[in-house]
Amino acid sequence: LLKELGFPRQALACYQQMGVTDCVAHDAQSYIDIAFRIANDKAWREEISGKIQANAPKLFDDVEAVHELERFFEQAVGMVSETPSPSPAAEFDIKADLRKAMQLHQSGQGQQAEKIYEKILEIQPDHSDALHLSGVIAHQSGRKTEAADLIRRAIQVNPKKSHYYNSLGITFQDQGKTNEAISCYQKALELRPNFIEAYGNIGFALLDQGRTDEAIAYYQKALKINPNDAVIHNDMGTAFQELGKVDKAVACFQKAIRLKPNYPEAYNNLGNAFKDQSRLDE
Repeated sequence: LLKELGFPRQALACYQQMGVTDCVAHDAQSYIDIAFRIANDKAWREEISGKIQANAPKLFDDVEAVHELERFFEQAVGMVSETPSPSPAAEFDIKADLRKAMQLHQSGQGQQAEKIYEKILEIQPDHSDALHLSGVIAHQSGRKTEAADLIRRAIQVNPKKSHYYNSLGITFQDQGKTNEAISCYQKALELRPNFIEAYGNIGFALLDQGRTDEAIAYYQKALKINPNDAVIHNDMGTAFQELGKVDKAVACFQKAIRLKPNYPEAYNNLGNAFKDQSRLDE
């Protein structure tokens, strides 16, 4: 609500008061990355939601902060009451509607978001972000061929956006086109060498091809950039387990769990690794 009413500073303050800064974007690129991750990573989305619910009471620990919040709502109500109704001829604001669509997309309301993306594309058919995000929704809806076509169009309009290639790679990988997927991830990393998600995705694609040592090399590069990425530790553990290096796999899964205690997949993988070591009690 704070951000939607045009109060990003107050929204940031609330997140900081709750100690929930994982989903705070610092620029347009990180905003899109976070939106894409929230839309696709259910576990992370639920983790963020849980943190907000658990820490919301902290907003009221500081009496002055409560008064500030009261003043904000008084101001916001005043803004709404004083704002004239838009005329039917009011110009369609592409940037504002794109933000609205992305917020809907993040919250799981893909159909509503897709309608706005389509409206944007009616007005501006070469809007690369609308093309890309329409492709993401098509992929999430199982329309993989359409998804690939839309994301390709986005790349044709703007070939410098690393996350477009990453999204196209995901679509190709789900179609079983692993070589094409790997090429897309490599292009994404060429454009943005610190793109953690692309490192993870190319590692996963290489595992699909049985190129396990190469996958581990990419995971290790990712961890040099961010040594606290639980997903990368978990995926690297899977790779070590495929090589029969169970001790290293166990260490990776345990690290992933320390970084992300509510990580069911890592617990399951650790249990399987213990089983391989005949540590059935654990």
